[in-house]
Amino acid sequence: MKKLSLAAILAVLAGTFGTGAVVHAAGMSGMKMSNGAMTTLRGEVLDLNCYLAADAHGAKHAMCARACLKNGAPAGLLTADGRAYLLAGKTNAYEQVRKMAAKTVEVTGKLESRGGIQAFVVEKVSKAKAR
Repeated sequence: MKKLSLAAILAVLAGTFGTGAVVHAAGMSGMKMSNGAMTTLRGEVLDLNCYLAADAHGAKHAMCARACLKNGAPAGLLTADGRAYLLAGKTNAYEQVRKMAAKTVEVTGKLESRGGIQAFVVEKVSKAKAR
């Protein structure tokens, strides 16, 4: 598990996403999202420390990701098109998604931007349905 400061993570996210993000999730590609609009995204739950520092994700990284998230690393979501979102929230759903490291999930919530940081505020989470 590599340590990466929250300031470094936020700087990378700000540089990566900027403002006016476009959601590229299954069935949503190319749809512009305004702050506060409810939407659902599908993707892999990440620990952003390892993902940003070493591109670590997937089944091979599952054990590490679980440990990182349990120890307070910021959670993220990696969609099929390679977009990563910082996950945030103050709900039980957010706490649930943090326990689903390396699993594919569907999250419902709102895309928000504060100070150049793009985040997805989780209001509901479920295991992704098979396609």
